[in-house]
Amino acid sequence: KISTAFTDRLSASSQDITSHISKEDLAKLAAKLVSPSPAPSSSSSSSLSGALVPRQAKVTRKTKETHIEVDLNLDGTGESVHVDTGIGFLDHMFHALGKHGHMDLNLTCKGDLHIDDHHTAEDCALALGEAIDKALGERRGIARYGSAHAPLDEALSLAVVDISSRPFAVIDIP
Repeated sequence: KISTAFTDRLSASSQDITSHISKEDLAKLAAKLVSPSPAPSSSSSSSLSGALVPRQAKVTRKTKETHIEVDLNLDGTGESVHVDTGIGFLDHMFHALGKHGHMDLNLTCKGDLHIDDHHTAEDCALALGEAIDKALGERRGIARYGSAHAPLDEALSLAVVDISSRPFAVIDIP
């Protein structure tokens, strides 16, 4: 039996995606995710056909300008988030992503901040994106895209995410 807390957490963590899915269908999906059948033998990070396989990844990225290590658990609690990039606002944003996304995230970066923060910000985003890509594996059983609005003081933030494996980003900060 699937606990209602589990299905409620799925609903709460993906509000826009699950708004088109009934509670019954969500419970069926949750049942498939935690079925007691053996885990698949492939090295895939996620699967609906077997037991729930942890969606985790570790990534190390080294360039001339940065050295980054990311340890990510997409199915965490969001309470184990440790970020140290050397850029306070970037740390805050990555911490918020982990906490509110219910992901456990450990991200550290040593970058050429004495020159500027561009390489650190860009390379951290690339390393985190690679970790998310690895952790998602085959992407079976999850919605391809979703969106969310978040009121932040006097601003309204909109995030639209497509996990189709095509790298692209648009960031509009007026």
